[in-house]
Amino acid sequence: MLFLLLGRSALAGKTRSEDTGLSQADLDTVMEEVPKGALALSASAVLLLLCGWFFVYFFIFVPRGTVG
Repeated sequence: MLFLLLGRSALAGKTRSEDTGLSQADLDTVMEEVPKGALALSASAVLLLLCGWFFVYFFIFVPRGTVG
């Protein structure tokens, strides 16, 4: 969307490596590391979801008993 505001000529002739000013070795070093924050965030979201499911199951469904 930004290129629509600036016009296509603002991005013409530039590659991604020229925009960032990083060498290929620097990019390779950064890409080798695992995104630990994303893993921690997704694991905590799944843990909260499971805790909520167990809460509903044991404190709402089980005390009501069987149907019929």
